[in-house]
Amino acid sequence: MIWLLSRPVVWPLRIAYGSGRLFGYRRLTVFLAGAVVGMLLAPMSGSQLRRRVKAQIEERLGVEPPLDLTGV
Repeated sequence: MIWLLSRPVVWPLRIAYGSGRLFGYRRLTVFLAGAVVGMLLAPMSGSQLRRRVKAQIEERLGVEPPLDLTGV
């Protein structure tokens, strides 16, 4: 029973250790460094991207965007 309660704490450690052994620490480090560099060089911020994706989804579904009254 105690093992079931400790499972959420132990699993991330086992996964991290297991992925290091499976992929190799060098590859894992290079992958993480690439992800960090990609996030730093992203063409737009997260909020801008979310607005853009939301507008595209609404456009494809035919939903009218809400009125923007901030400039009034």
